[in-house]
Amino acid sequence: MCGAQLESMLLLLHGPESYLARQRVRELKEDAIVKGVLVEDIDCGDTDSKEVFYKLNTPSLFDSQKLLIFHDAFLVKEFEEKDIQDILLKANLHTLVFVAKDAKKTSSLFKFLLRHGKSEEFLKLKGIDLKNWALREIKKYDNSLAPEALEELLFSCGDDLERLAQEISKLAAFTYSFVKKEVTKHDVSVLVEKPLEPKIFSTIDAICTRNRKLAIKLLSEHLHKGESPLQLLSMFAWQFRILLSQKDLMERGVPAGEIAQKLKLHPFVAKKNFIAAELFSLNELKELYKRIFSLDLAFKTGKGNPEQLLYLFAISAASKKTSDSSR
Repeated sequence: MCGAQLESMLLLLHGPESYLARQRVRELKEDAIVKGVLVEDIDCGDTDSKEVFYKLNTPSLFDSQKLLIFHDAFLVKEFEEKDIQDILLKANLHTLVFVAKDAKKTSSLFKFLLRHGKSEEFLKLKGIDLKNWALREIKKYDNSLAPEALEELLFSCGDDLERLAQEISKLAAFTYSFVKKEVTKHDVSVLVEKPLEPKIFSTIDAICTRNRKLAIKLLSEHLHKGESPLQLLSMFAWQFRILLSQKDLMERGVPAGEIAQKLKLHPFVAKKNFIAAELFSLNELKELYKRIFSLDLAFKTGKGNPEQLLYLFAISAASKKTSDSSR
């Protein structure tokens, strides 16, 4: 042990992105262990944290610096917050970390920690921040993600950083075994399971039932959440590719159970798609899939505003069927 000291402080880690908060806690623990500092985790929801707090300032011949991690910090109910604050002000030797996903920002303890300590807030990553995080994560493995692979990966994992980290580790191991330095879209398609995303089903349902207003509203919600037009187009491509395959097999008279098995569909997906496929003709689905392919090319070559093109696609796809469309 080198005998170095940790900075004595109060630190509040809060916010909805618990994966990043857990990473920060891990960094603090590793630093403490290297410096020979005692580390202790306290679950404020289960532990008698009152006793832990009072022990902080109990004189001891063998007293030494500690790193104490208080998880679910705002579940402390055993005694008045003012008592906690008085104790914390005297806990000079220790580094006290309060971790709370749902911090009570109106509480006196929260305000006290902001006033007397340091604070780090971990928000959900969206848009370019999410992409950059994924690119930094793959770089740790001396690897990279092709742009199309990144879009496919984010479509499959969304903003779930824990799953993204696991999938990136898996993809890096796969490419390493083939002596490759870049993860391709095909790699992601083969190795990363697609999500069963109810909201995209709702958007597809709105298009299938020719409810243009609802389709536009739902599409607007996707974009407002930070999902990129290319990511959404990838979702549409995946859904309509399955619908087209399913419709083709239906028209050939293949039984429903066999179709689901052939296309390797989850029962929920299969059921939703059977209903949707009945609302389109085979020719319509072929035409829609061609339009998606054209949009993909337009997005990647910078022809037109991606969001506007996506809205136009949704409006067109949700329009009434033409007279020459056949079932």
